[in-house]
Amino acid sequence: MNSFNESLIEAVRERPFLYDSRHSDYKNPHRKAAAWTEIMCEIGGDSDEAIKERWKNLRDTYVKHKKSVNNPNIKCANNLKNWIWASQMEFLDDYLNIRTAETDPLLQEVTRRKKRKIRENRHESTVKTIEFTSFKSPKKTSTEELDKIDYLFLNYADTFKRLPVRRQAVIKLELAKLFTEAELASLDDEEALSKSSISIVSFDNDTKNGG
Repeated sequence: MNSFNESLIEAVRERPFLYDSRHSDYKNPHRKAAAWTEIMCEIGGDSDEAIKERWKNLRDTYVKHKKSVNNPNIKCANNLKNWIWASQMEFLDDYLNIRTAETDPLLQEVTRRKKRKIRENRHESTVKTIEFTSFKSPKKTSTEELDKIDYLFLNYADTFKRLPVRRQAVIKLELAKLFTEAELASLDDEEALSKSSISIVSFDNDTKNGG
């Protein structure tokens, strides 16, 4: 199986019109169909369609590999980060259109809006916390609506009420900062995922073009 994959990668590499959208024969379905048949005859295989499917799987796996390497925060299997065919597939790098939060204006705008919303919420929370003298007790909730988290904070409330007013204000400020930092960390995780979003523009017409 390994030698078959190696032979397939090399055979495709020698035929740029199968992956280079700038090539004059890239949109030539007859030339590409003939190429897959030639590859099947060279390396074997059940059919040219099976060869094309195998190549598609290799190509997609390589994209996932690049995604895992470029974004360490993304969890993935070690065998994907250390994918055996990665070095042989590097010739595709110049033909993959990688869109990240740094290069995609739409993703940039989405990220800016999320960060702005977080900052606004953080400011609002801080202001409300500082104005501790206007603190109002939350509306009572029926026992049926309470869960474990509700009971946890209710237990803390008993201790909180026994503290001096100034100490209460400090704790409320620290809580506001803590929850804001958690929200920002969550936003950073989403941004990391956005940066790792990779689209393959060069190959999006393979099926339509018979390639």
